[in-house]
Amino acid sequence: MEHDVTEKSQSLISRLKTKGSAEAHYHLALIYDRGHGVVKNKERSVFYFEKAAKQGHVFSGYRLGEIFLKGDGVEVDKDKAQFYFEKAAYNGHVGAQFELAMLYFSKQLSYSLLYMNNENLVIYDFKILYEILNELESHINFSLLNVKKLNDLNFKTLENYIVISVKKQNIENQILIDKFPIHINKLVELINIKFLKKKYNQQSEIELGLYKLDLNSRKIFNEEKSLDLTEREANIIIFLYNSKKPVRISKLQTEVWGHNSKLETHTVETHIYRLRKKIDNIFNDKNFIKSSKSGYII
Repeated sequence: MEHDVTEKSQSLISRLKTKGSAEAHYHLALIYDRGHGVVKNKERSVFYFEKAAKQGHVFSGYRLGEIFLKGDGVEVDKDKAQFYFEKAAYNGHVGAQFELAMLYFSKQLSYSLLYMNNENLVIYDFKILYEILNELESHINFSLLNVKKLNDLNFKTLENYIVISVKKQNIENQILIDKFPIHINKLVELINIKFLKKKYNQQSEIELGLYKLDLNSRKIFNEEKSLDLTEREANIIIFLYNSKKPVRISKLQTEVWGHNSKLETHTVETHIYRLRKKIDNIFNDKNFIKSSKSGYII
């Protein structure tokens, strides 16, 4: 028996329950979410939003993402928020795509962003993508240029650029978007990788003091010896070297691993310990990665 329900609302609720469709469950959720003729009941609204979402109702998935992201009558659960935003985004909900992009960036920023400077991403005739990335400008280190005609740009004077478009162009340095939906975090990672490749296009080696790091083979070497690194180890070295100051474990968790509440600090410490030991065994260098109260530094 429903409590505190007007006679009109009770009749509507009964009819909607009888229908049992996605749209009916969505409207039931709205009734309890907004308190239309009933006392607001977030537990019931979530129950019906979930039923509707399981039946493929796109906006219900988006609304659930909002509810779990903000803790609207429930405990904040970003994993659930991401799950529902992804479902809605996949089905074309623009709001969900934007929220999902923001959520991705709050959870994980690629360490390679730190190396981006004076790069220009030219977004050609792709307004929605420009608007999404523009909202994330504080999280990206390349400049955005939104153009409708490529003729408006002078590529000879434009410094270090990449063009991104849904239309194939007869130009260099293009990223063609031909698959949808777009996963914004993966796209930004692709952009960063392309900028990095341009940065080291003829130089695949990074100078690290007495050592060099080959980006292609992931080997660190000096004049006498070399050592194979895992991708994670190479990323740690690059990040520490480019930081130029001590880096705390929490920063490594965020930038190299990607922030994960389940990742314990000893996981990072173990990787650093093993890396230092490998380098000492091959190069007899105990001070390649130094540690202090402020963190790790190369």
